[in-house]
Amino acid sequence: MLYAITQWAWAELMKFLIEAFESSSSNNRSNLAIFIILIFFFRGVGSFLGQYGISHVSRHVVRDLRHTLFLHLMHLPQSFFHRESSGKTISKVTYNIEQVAGASSDAFKILVQEGLTVLVLLSYLIYSNWQLSLLFFLAAPIIAWVVVVASKRLRALSEKIQHSMGDVSHITSEAVQGFQTIKSYGAESQLVDQFQHASENNCKQSMKLAITNALSVPLVQFLVGIQLALLVAIAFYLGTHLETKASEFMAYLTAAALMTKPLRQLTQVNAVLQNGIAAATSVFSILDLPQEVDEGNINREIKGHVEFDKVRFTYPGETKPTLKDISFSVEPGQTIALVGKTGSGKTTLVDLISCFNRPDSGQVLIDGVSNQAYNLQYLRENIAFVSQAPRLFAISVRDNIAFGQLSKKTDEEIWDAARTAHADQFINQMPAKLDQVLAEDGMQLSGGQRQRLAIARAVLKQAPILILDEATSALDNESEKLVQASLSKLMSNCTTFVVAHRLSTVERADQIIVLDQGQILEQGTHGSLLKKDGAYAALYRAGFGTAEA
Repeated sequence: MLYAITQWAWAELMKFLIEAFESSSSNNRSNLAIFIILIFFFRGVGSFLGQYGISHVSRHVVRDLRHTLFLHLMHLPQSFFHRESSGKTISKVTYNIEQVAGASSDAFKILVQEGLTVLVLLSYLIYSNWQLSLLFFLAAPIIAWVVVVASKRLRALSEKIQHSMGDVSHITSEAVQGFQTIKSYGAESQLVDQFQHASENNCKQSMKLAITNALSVPLVQFLVGIQLALLVAIAFYLGTHLETKASEFMAYLTAAALMTKPLRQLTQVNAVLQNGIAAATSVFSILDLPQEVDEGNINREIKGHVEFDKVRFTYPGETKPTLKDISFSVEPGQTIALVGKTGSGKTTLVDLISCFNRPDSGQVLIDGVSNQAYNLQYLRENIAFVSQAPRLFAISVRDNIAFGQLSKKTDEEIWDAARTAHADQFINQMPAKLDQVLAEDGMQLSGGQRQRLAIARAVLKQAPILILDEATSALDNESEKLVQASLSKLMSNCTTFVVAHRLSTVERADQIIVLDQGQILEQGTHGSLLKKDGAYAALYRAGFGTAEA
């Protein structure tokens, strides 16, 4: 507002300038010099405060929006992460929100500052000569139509640009994470072609946006120019045929001329604004997604009795159920092995225990209570999980073992867990031992070392329910024997679900469930199932060669 008022003052200055030259008083001329200094002083103060203030607000808005989006992502159901590519999600957190920053900083600053300037100058023109100033409203409908059409086009193109940036991020993410596979199979040129195609698409959409903006801006400016030309022509006519002071006439023309700059900037800012609106739409499309359902409030001690009661589950968007009428019961401290061909539903079944998936019908009971009745965080605190491809983070070894809720564990407890998982040997060989910071996903470690750190994490958790999804598949024979011994100690104190990995663990299980196409084909102990000479016996004779998930 302060900056806009100085534009009014600048028009008034023209009137005082002429009056000062027509006056013989030196006092007026001295006041004129002071007036010029004050205009530039307040103009500078207004410009600084406006620039800093809007930037402060916009960056904090973006910070809060980014934080809100990330927090929301942490509470979305597993189905979202299975459905959306990581690259496109990351692009929304980084690139798209930066586009919101552009709309909420530069664009917003121009809209406020130059918009106020137009209003102030237009008010000055109407105050000086309202009949003449009505000319500004003649072309308003045409300008509005041009702006509306251009805005729709700019927003649609902005959405395509952001989508193409998501493709670029997605391909880059795949290339970085899968570099070893890409190099092993000579797929560099294939990935380069994919990246080039995505980048070219992004370039084309950006050029379309540039063309639309390049056409709409001069068109609006041309219409404004016609208005100003008519205004100046008529003003000159009135100035020579009516009794108007030269100073007032000059002030009026100055105010009209000062209108061109803010009007030009207001037309140019439309592209940035529409880009920000499109980005905000994509961000809020995620924020509008429902979070994981957590209506449970039970926090009582979990002993580990797990029961599946006629559970049926279908993945979103699928018509064929993945699990059909699954029913079985596991007593506390028992080990149950799940075997079957790939795609038989083993991992889907264990995901239901932690409420990563919710059954379509039936229920999963823990200690006689539906697992959905437990507080979600409390439920997962009582379930330890080790997968075939454990996730490590670019933090210290200590923080990777004592991860999340385990962060308050002592070094002594962490070393005990590491020794149990036979991870202490290679940790001691590291320069900084527990303080050694790992690379992304622990890439400097072998597969077996990464697996043992994940097992140490599960050991440290001491949860009453343990889920092992191919937990020793990455270990060599010697390491597997060591870890199997430590897992036996761990498994004796909790209810354990083993997604079929090596034969030795399956043989010792209290129950073995054979799954096929989402149904329980056979169920029993190792000995009883061999006597049946059915599906399990066939898998056993094949050495589980095709049974591993």
